[in-house]
Amino acid sequence: MEIKGKSNAAACKEVLISELEEIIKLTDLNVDDLTEISELEFKVCYAIKLFNAVRLIVIENHLKIESWLDACISKYFFPPSTMGIHNSNQKYSTFIDNILMKMNFSQKVSFIEKISDIPKKNINQIRKINDLRNYLAHSFSTEHEDRYKRLRYEGKLIGQIDTLKKFLIDSEKIWRLLKNLRDELKKSKL
Repeated sequence: MEIKGKSNAAACKEVLISELEEIIKLTDLNVDDLTEISELEFKVCYAIKLFNAVRLIVIENHLKIESWLDACISKYFFPPSTMGIHNSNQKYSTFIDNILMKMNFSQKVSFIEKISDIPKKNINQIRKINDLRNYLAHSFSTEHEDRYKRLRYEGKLIGQIDTLKKFLIDSEKIWRLLKNLRDELKKSKL
């Protein structure tokens, strides 16, 4: 990022200050001139922004994986061949509302592990993604002693671009595996 006549760092700082000023307007806070922000304050704000961006990426990918788990479990119990049977739509709705939506993520993964031939390493990746998601979704403080251990994916800090790219590649592989499983279950007959 470059603004005419300014270094990248100065341009980033200017954009961050502008964004902080907008947030302050939205929250009705009374904060004086943000142009006097120190380098330390800038780094803290940047770190928080980065952490929140990473948190969003992890949570969004986790939600996609969970929706594929739901689709697979639904198709296992309600393959297309049963959907024309009398009351199947009511049974399907009852199943979704009273069983599937009450299962937690770990229970869904365990069920998929039992009904499919998805490799153990991929099941473990799904569990690692869930652990990371849980930590990011429920941690509002960096005071945890094990924060560095828990902010890791495959042994590396999740905020590093290479680690984040690996996370996204792994997530996409898992979506494909689950989509393939769902498609297989669609074709099966009870």
